[in-house]
Amino acid sequence: MLASDYWGEVIVAVAEGAASDWEERARSAAECLARYKRPRAYVSVEALPRNPQGKVRRVDVRALVLSDWELQDGPHPKLVRRAP
Repeated sequence: MLASDYWGEVIVAVAEGAASDWEERARSAAECLARYKRPRAYVSVEALPRNPQGKVRRVDVRALVLSDWELQDGPHPKLVRRAP
């Protein structure tokens, strides 16, 4: 989840080493969720940051996403890739 001034938080789905069709499959799987529970954006990364026990660290995932993407907040939030 990313912090949002408009919504409070925005759900972002992050996949590790995902296949090319993962976003389409994730969107169809999310159809059974209530609209407010569905991810607003989908991001694929090479590897998720993990702690020594192998658990995914959400705070590091958030920082990883925000290092490459910027949240455009508002009624219809979306992620926009940062300029290099």
